[in-house]
Amino acid sequence: MDLFCVMSIVYKKYMCCEYLSGWDRYDCFSRVKRGKTSVKDIEPQELEVIHRENQWIAINKPIDWMVHQGWEKGQPALTDLVRTLTERRVYPIHRLDRATSGVLLFALSQRMAKDLNGLFSSRAIRKRYLCVVHGEAPAQGMVDKPLTRRAGKRGRNDPLLHAKTWFRRICYVDSEEISLIEAVPVTGRQHQIRRHLRHIRFPLLGDKRYGYRRQYVKHRIEHGLARLGLHALSLSFVHPIDGHMQHVIAPIPQDLQTSLERMLIPASLWSWFEEIPDFTWLEALIEEEEAREEAEAKEEAELLSEEGEAKEED
Repeated sequence: MDLFCVMSIVYKKYMCCEYLSGWDRYDCFSRVKRGKTSVKDIEPQELEVIHRENQWIAINKPIDWMVHQGWEKGQPALTDLVRTLTERRVYPIHRLDRATSGVLLFALSQRMAKDLNGLFSSRAIRKRYLCVVHGEAPAQGMVDKPLTRRAGKRGRNDPLLHAKTWFRRICYVDSEEISLIEAVPVTGRQHQIRRHLRHIRFPLLGDKRYGYRRQYVKHRIEHGLARLGLHALSLSFVHPIDGHMQHVIAPIPQDLQTSLERMLIPASLWSWFEEIPDFTWLEALIEEEEAREEAEAKEEAELLSEEGEAKEED
């Protein structure tokens, strides 16, 4: 029954409307057309608000929800729910993929929207993600690979844009061939983390677009991972009004916690993610990168100087 249900979902586009825990019963299967997603109805008061002030609010975005209203009528949008919850005009500051959960920021005034958008544009907001990937990822590193503005095949006139992601491995489970990664994207290209991890051949689990199909089915059956293994953990920035450092942290959803435990990743290795971020490791990597770039620039300048002197002698 388990295998039949999962294979139906993956290959026949069936969506399980009701799921009872324990992997022992599934009810009410409905056919879902391409481009549509069956999601559980959420009332505004059910949204998990993780921080709220007079001029902005942050929620823990559930999976399968769009930030903005889609092209199809009736498609759910979180912006509408937040507007109903706050009874005010709201300004979405950034986006998360539909399949990604985590911290999502909305301004409640034009002034705050301008200030927060400015922080994102200047890359003054540090974003942190929890990633569950296939394979033994490197202990730490950086992916510096340009990406197109939109995911998919590159058009003839589509420019490649600068994209950089720092990461470090938290743990590796040899028996499951799974790594837990903390990722910090510098830029914010569409599907950036998903595309970068695929580029270095450590794709996210549960990623039907950039991952491995066989692994997608395996982890859904064995670990109950019926979602993308990506969660936006936190946003860190200097508060535009009071000037204090602000850390907005989104707790890891229960469904992802359960899958991590089934993957033999103990809570002691990821529960601390919900504490104030420690970017010491990142600062060390950035310093190493800057020192390397400085040394390369110095070496290049010396070579040019030597070439110039040689020409003068000739």
